[in-house]
Parts: sequence; C-alpha cells; structure tokens
Amino acid sequence: MFYFFLLLLIFPPLTYYGLDQQWTSGFFEVATGLFFLLLVYQVLRHKRNFLSVPGLIPLGCYCCLLLFQLIPLPPPLLSFLSPTAFAHYQETIWLLDPGVWMPVTIFPKVTLLSFFRFSSYAIFFVITVQVLHNSDRLKKTALVLSCFGGVYAFVGLLQFFTPGHRILWVMAPWPERLSHAFGSYINGNHYSGLMEMLFPLSVTCFFLCAPKSSYGNWRDKLADFVSDPSASKHIYVGVSAVFIAVSIFFSLSRGGIISLVLSTLILLGLLFYRLKNRQKSLIFILLLISVMGLVGFVGWQPIIQRFERVFNSTGGIADQRPVFWQDSLELIKDYPLLGTGHGSFVDSYQSYQSINIGELVVRHVHNDYLEILTDTGFLGFCLVAWFLVTVVWQTWSAWKRRRNSASRYLYLGALCGIIAILLHSVTDFNFAIPPNGSFFFFLCGLLVASANVRSRGPRINPDWVNISSRQSWLLIFLGLVLISANILFAGGILRARSIYTPFAELNPEKFLPEQQLKQLALIQAAARWDPLESDYRYAEGIFFKSLQQQSAAQLAFQTAVMLRPFNGFYLQQTGLQVAASGNDELAGQLLAAGVQVQPMRFLRYQEYGLWLLHQKRQAEAFTTFQQGLEKQPAMTGSILTLLAFARIEPEQMIQVIPNRAQSWQIYADYLAGLEKDKAAEAAYARAIKFVATEIRPNTKPYWSFYRFLRKKKQDSEALTLMLDGIDHFPNNAGFHRNAGQLYEKQGVVYRAIEEYQQALLIDPKHGWVKKRLNKLQSK
Repeated sequence: MFYFFLLLLIFPPLTYYGLDQQWTSGFFEVATGLFFLLLVYQVLRHKRNFLSVPGLIPLGCYCCLLLFQLIPLPPPLLSFLSPTAFAHYQETIWLLDPGVWMPVTIFPKVTLLSFFRFSSYAIFFVITVQVLHNSDRLKKTALVLSCFGGVYAFVGLLQFFTPGHRILWVMAPWPERLSHAFGSYINGNHYSGLMEMLFPLSVTCFFLCAPKSSYGNWRDKLADFVSDPSASKHIYVGVSAVFIAVSIFFSLSRGGIISLVLSTLILLGLLFYRLKNRQKSLIFILLLISVMGLVGFVGWQPIIQRFERVFNSTGGIADQRPVFWQDSLELIKDYPLLGTGHGSFVDSYQSYQSINIGELVVRHVHNDYLEILTDTGFLGFCLVAWFLVTVVWQTWSAWKRRRNSASRYLYLGALCGIIAILLHSVTDFNFAIPPNGSFFFFLCGLLVASANVRSRGPRINPDWVNISSRQSWLLIFLGLVLISANILFAGGILRARSIYTPFAELNPEKFLPEQQLKQLALIQAAARWDPLESDYRYAEGIFFKSLQQQSAAQLAFQTAVMLRPFNGFYLQQTGLQVAASGNDELAGQLLAAGVQVQPMRFLRYQEYGLWLLHQKRQAEAFTTFQQGLEKQPAMTGSILTLLAFARIEPEQMIQVIPNRAQSWQIYADYLAGLEKDKAAEAAYARAIKFVATEIRPNTKPYWSFYRFLRKKKQDSEALTLMLDGIDHFPNNAGFHRNAGQLYEKQGVVYRAIEEYQQALLIDPKHGWVKKRLNKLQSK
C-alpha cells in the first residue's frame, strides 16, 4: 500500500499533459477513493487506530458547497443567493422556459468535475496522514520524492537546453502551447509550482540523511563521512535539491522564482532560529551558493530577459494580470456570497472583461485567491482560510513537542513548501492544475503526520483516536457512493468522446439526409452519456435545424443555454432559431444578451448587427457594429465587406467607424481602393489624428497614408507626414529613412544626411541607408 501511495504522488505530474487530462484526473480520483476504502477496511479488520485529521470539517464543508452549487433552486431562493444571475435569467432562459429552476453555478459540468477533484484532494489528505504513521515512512517518502524531483528536474533541464518544444522530446504539447514546455508540463509556471513545493522538502531530507559526524579534527570527520554508507544518499539528495532549484530558475517562471527565494529564506530562518542549528544553516547557505553558481555558469540572460518583460517600452506594466485582477473585483461584488460556481470563471469573467485580447478566452484570473472568491464567494474563501489556519495552528503546537529528527526537519520542509505555493498563487492558478493541487494536499497531510509521529514511546498517544465500527462502515458507504458517481461521470465523458466529437466546425450540409440522421443518432447517444456537455446539445440543434425540425432544434439550443447560460454564442444561436419561428422580439433580446455577456467578443456584435440589418433596423445595426469595432478595430475590414454586400454606400459606412486609428485607416484603404481619393485622404488624416490619443499607438496608419501619398506623387505631403511620425515615434528608424529619402529627392542634401544618420543610430544594420549615406557624403 505504501508504494502505491507513492505512485499516486508521482504518476499525475508525469502524465497529466502527455495523456488525455480526463484519463489522468480520473485515474487519480478513482485510485484515491479505492485506496481510502482499503485503508478504512484494514483499520476496521485489524482494529487499528485512526489518526485524527485537523481541518477536515472546513474541507468537507467546502466540498459540500461545490455540491450545493449544482442543485437547481427555485427562482425566489436564487434571487437571494445570486441576484445578478437571477437578473440575467429573467432576460434570457426564463423567457424561453419561465420559472425553470436553475443552480447557483453558471457552468454545471466544470463545477461537478471540481467537486470530484476536491473530494479526491480531501481523501488524499486523510490518506497521507494515515499512511505516514511512523518516522520510517516519513523518511522514505521524503527520500523517494527528493530522488524523483532530482531526476525529473535534470530531465527538464536537458529538454530546456535542447532544440524542440515537445514534452519529453516525444509528445506534442496538448492543449496548444501557451508557454514553453518544461518537463512534462506545457507551461513552465505550473512546473515551477510543483518543484517549489518539493524543494524545501528535499533540503530538509538532505539534512535528515546526513551521516553522523564523529569528534576529532577535520581529517577524521572526512574519513568517517566517506566510509559511512549513508553518505552517498546524503550527497544524492543534496544534488537533487540543487537540480530542483536550478530547474525552477530555468522554467522562467517569475512567480516561481520569487516564491522559491522567499520560501527558502523562511526555511533558512526557521532552521537557524527554531532548531538553533547554526552548522546546518551554514551548510544550507553553501547549498544555495551552489545553486546560484550553477545558474550563473549556465547563464542568467534568459532569466533577466524574462523579468524585463514585466515592463513595456514606456515603463508601464506589460503583463495583463493586473487588469484581470481589477476586473475580477467587479465580478466578486456582483456574486459576493456563493460566487458563480467553481470552475466557471471562463464564462463569468467575459461579462466583466475590460481588455481586448482578440478572440482568445481568459480561463483563469491568474490569482488563486481571487478565483476562489469569484467561483465560491466569501463563503468558500472563509472555508479555505479556516482549513489552512486550522492545519497550521494545530500542527505547529504539536510539532513543538516533538524531538525526533524526522518530525522536526520534515515538518519545516512541508510548511515551507506550502508557503511557497501560497506565495506563487498570488500571480498564477496552480490549484487549477490537478497534479499541483494533489501535491499541496499531500504536504498538508505530511504536515499533520510529521507533527504527530513519535520515535519513542507507545504508538497510541493523545493525538490518536479510535473510530467505531459504525463510523467505519459509514465511511466505506460514502466512499463507494463517491467512487461510483465519479466513475459513471468520468466514464460517461470518455465514452461520449469516443462516440462523437462536435468540437470542430459543424456542417451538416456535407452529409446526405440518411447520413445526417446517423450523425444525429451519434450526437444523441453522446449526449446521453455526457448530459452536462452543452456542445452535444448545440450539435444536436444544428442537425435538427438542417432536417427542418425547427421545434426540436429550438429545444436543443435552449438546453445548451441552460447548461451554459452565460455563453453568448449559445444565446445568439437560440435567438436566431427563435427568429425563424417568427418571434422577433424574443430573438432580439437573446441576441442582445449574447453581446452583454461577452462584450469583448466581436463576433457577438457582428451576429446581432447582421440580424438588425435583416430587420431593416439600420441605425441600431450601425451602432452595434460601431460598438464592436471599438473593442476590436482590426475587424473593420470584415464589417465593410458585409455592408458592401448589403448595398450600403461608402458614405453611409462612416457611421460604423469608431474613433480608433486602425478603423479609420482600414476605412481609408477601402475608399482608396474605390478611387475615392479625396474621401480617402480625409479618412487617413483622421486616422493619424487618433494615433496620438491611443494608449498603445500604432504606426500602421502612417505607412498606409504614406503609400497613398507616394502613389499620388504628393511628396511634400508625404514628407510632412514622416516628420509628424518622427515627432510621435522618434525611435522609429523607418520614419527617418523615408524622410531622408524625400529630402534627397527634393535636393535638400544636408537634411537627408541628418535623417540617414539618425536612422543608422537607431538601426545600425540598415544596409540601404548606409549606401545612400556614403554616396551623399562622398559628393
């Protein structure tokens, strides 16, 4: 059983991104449940003692809170618990199905997955306390994890310094890589989250494995150290700790590096002041010097460059995390008590998003504390705080009474590992990564076990309590129910995926009628296996619509909306289906609601605007298009094309153009293509005017206007434009180069030389400028 417990620790981080995540998570959750049942059965059969676990009440209450979020509630109760969601349902789903009961969570499937995940965390926490019931097991666990961490870090470092971006050189990153892969993680931030928890444990294991030093001079001590069989173990653990720390630096995780440094300083302080062991503290300092030396030997440059990216060229913060945090505060204000449902941030945040990131979706707030508040409200946050305070407070008082070395060292390692991940959680979402979450709860269990284990005296002590036969059978029954539900749900998801995958673009028209019926049957079978997946319901609606079964299509779309009521795409597709039945008023409300829940998604504005055009509501359509282009001006060209197909005159199109430089530049390019030169020149001038007013000015309007003026042989105007560009972008070599070229064409040689020289100061590698400058200076 002990070695299977170690496998549960090591298996998830190695496979989570290499296999289907559902398989890895499902294995851990089911295996943890089975392990717990076997453990309780052995306790019952052999009449052993069960170690009491602090913090189990708040942790259990937190899991019950996630379960409560899934229960459909009557509208009056929902209006009290979540008034913002209640107001949204009044304008959407309750217009389609009045008074239908809805849960607190706005994304039931991910909340149920979160419930199973956190239930397995709670069980694993309890298992850890029971399995590590003596100092020998504590030492073995720390030793195995330290060795694993050293080998894993070494492999990660090899991968970092070799070409390619595949996980362990073999597997393509899945899902799409957002950051460089490190080890078996697709994101170095998450890798560092695991390893920063492991580093303090490996350091304390290093001290724990130290050979007994003899008395005498340094030669005698050295001879004893070399001849001691445990010396090799001591050295190996020390080398592993160095590799773990070095790998965190080269994971290029800024939060991980800062958390490592701070937690290491705390560990050093505890070793020095609490254990009062100055010699061990000096050895620790030498270990840290080895880490710094190895990092310096390899090179600090990529790490320094990573930190430099925090700030942009103007000195402002380039990272988008502070914007996510600020937006999330507004979300918390609207859902203060119970949040929007665990894991639902991907849907709930879009209504509050204030930064344009194109069609990308923000899935996490990049701050675990804020995400707890957004997903579970202040009630969930208080339960998490209660759990952490209870575990640390009760174990600290018990640990101070311990005298055996395993307890004294490993407790500090577990405590500083917990501190490290809690610090890192300020800037990342490590608790949303199952391997990191399970390791955190392992450290909590290790904290409890190391604070209560004794090396001498009777095994039964005041910290140990018996559980009754009735309590044991109750635990077995609850465990069986939880495991069965998890197997059914996870198995249903995997079975549904094997039957049908509707996540690609749906196009029923490519199938013959009989093939459409076959595809529809597959979709319905997948929906039965995975009833909480909204994509199956949407796919079902698409095929019903293709088969001219309009009422069935509307019901399928409506079910998709009930499963994800804050998904603007489903709302608008339902609205379009309602419009096909002739209810234009309801259709308009649903299409407008799609815009409201996803105000940064341009496609929502486009869908609504096209419907308004179809309804002959041109002024409203233009306003909607303008609002969308204000968020995403790069899409101006597509809107102009749509308006052209709708036979809207270019002079009327100006009503959809917002006060954004890029929009006016694209509109000017459109007019220039129609050879409306006067109107195009005026539009270019407006684009240039708005460049200086924007937070992130873009030089593209200058270049478009410049090409237009040169094509019309208006060189004087082009020179004036380049000089204006130099005023606003003095470090742009291209503006100086073009100004020099125009001055040269006008015969103003000395000014041409000045501009060419300035261009070379900014960009010394510009060969064409060098040639022109040499030619002018040689005359």
